[in-house]
Amino acid sequence: MKETIEQLESLRSHCENMAEAESKGEFGSPDNIWAKDVEAINAAIEIIERSEWIPCSERLPERDENVLTYHRNESFDYQYVSWIDDYSGKWAGFIGNLSDEVLAWMPLPEEYKDEEGSKE
Repeated sequence: MKETIEQLESLRSHCENMAEAESKGEFGSPDNIWAKDVEAINAAIEIIERSEWIPCSERLPERDENVLTYHRNESFDYQYVSWIDDYSGKWAGFIGNLSDEVLAWMPLPEEYKDEEGSKE
């Protein structure tokens, strides 16, 4: 995934340069399609980054931010929605403080909305 993000960032740089040239009227186009490409590339990078596990040794989420965590104990590995408790600074979940090792985490997806944008 890292290579894909690097390639997208390189492509984004090229598109930004083209968008700047187009905004100066160098191509004579009424629509700045390059700027739209930059927006699409930024969205693609965000989707990729949100779908990767982040090792806890690399960085931790903000306190009280619900995230998907990857846990390990003596018997098995499992995933759980957890957060770092703002008061204690320890990993917590709906069953209380978590004693198993948390190896990695990732952001949760956007909350569901129907076609009309309602959460119901």
